[in-house]
Amino acid sequence: MSTEVKIKEAAGRLRAVMAWAETNLKEHDEVTGGEQEVIARYQPIFAPDAVATLTEEELRSFLLFKNNHHWPLHRQGARICADMDRLREALGILVDESRPIEERLGKLLPKAGQSMVPYLGRAVITAILMVVAPDRWGVWNNPSVASLKSLGVFPDLVSSAPFAERYLAFNRVLNELAAEVGVDLWTLDFLHYALQRYEEVKPPSPEGDEEDELIETDGSPVSVREAQATGHTRSVARTSNTDALADELRLLREQNAELMTVIGQLVVRIADLENTVQKALPPARHETKRRWWQRLLRRRRLQS
Repeated sequence: MSTEVKIKEAAGRLRAVMAWAETNLKEHDEVTGGEQEVIARYQPIFAPDAVATLTEEELRSFLLFKNNHHWPLHRQGARICADMDRLREALGILVDESRPIEERLGKLLPKAGQSMVPYLGRAVITAILMVVAPDRWGVWNNPSVASLKSLGVFPDLVSSAPFAERYLAFNRVLNELAAEVGVDLWTLDFLHYALQRYEEVKPPSPEGDEEDELIETDGSPVSVREAQATGHTRSVARTSNTDALADELRLLREQNAELMTVIGQLVVRIADLENTVQKALPPARHETKRRWWQRLLRRRRLQS
């Protein structure tokens, strides 16, 4: 099946989900209707000439769902804002639309080594990109990954490729899908979430007419039956999101480094406290006894 046909079929499913969500999801009006409010509030804040003075309060307010009407991004807010000078520098690179996106993302999320700002990952980065240029950049997060996989249009990505290269392929599918559905990228992002809710509540297919579950085999969606028939059973076990695992591993390494630093500081503090307490304590009992005998002998010598 060609990519164009897959996109058309996926768009048909999303149009059905959109019609269902209008009357069945209470979040529908808030999310789909909040775009202009969010753009008007945060696009000036993330403008290239404004991020140099961005405050922690402004960034953390954007991460809250009640303000961005789209994504709950606040969990790592304190850690992202730990070094505001570094964060301002990184965001200045990210929002500079005069520079190629490959260059910008390569700086923030390099192929090797730590990200420019710890905990500033793809979900937050691409959400900011959407606010800066809502007609160009879509969001790459867990719901959008799950949605494209469920729709059978997840792009063929090489996990070892730079993040920028993978994001461009991912974003290309988002733009093609949005154009085929007839919505903007903001609304498409909501449909990723709505699709998951729709799948949870939709009635089961009649017996004997169900669709095969689609899986990824080296980036190509096939059915479980096809995978088993063609010897791809090993690929079935590898359907987990490699990128998500890589992000989690990087996060754990950063947390481990922070923990080791704290442990080192605690060891030094404990040693200082032990030294202070040792100096403040009265002499040990055997030391007290020795001094008592010395005083007794001194008194006896004086008496004699």
